[in-house]
Amino acid sequence: MQRAIHCSNCGHLIGRELSSEDMARNFVIRFVRLIVKCPESHGIEVNGVFEPMDSIHCDLCNTEILDGEIAWARTIWNSNREGTPGPWENDFGKVIAEDVAKLAELLSKPLQFKTL
Repeated sequence: MQRAIHCSNCGHLIGRELSSEDMARNFVIRFVRLIVKCPESHGIEVNGVFEPMDSIHCDLCNTEILDGEIAWARTIWNSNREGTPGPWENDFGKVIAEDVAKLAELLSKPLQFKTL
């Protein structure tokens, strides 16, 4: 299984569909949008030592994703070898519907008016 969190910019760049070869090998992909909330116990282990992290970073470009920002969560797994993964995304924020995410992104951009 592969799972990743991507910032809004990288999430728009990554393909949402698997190749025909991957589908023939029974790989499945799940993309969801979420409002990020960094878990209290978030961090990495380096040489057996846990290093806490204060925020989530994009797994593609390493940009910091702040609490409250909208991000993408991607899961890829092989349905022949493993069951459907649990909702791990909930550990990193609140999963939201795609139309809600699009509206929030539009509202976060400055309005541009044309003069008539």
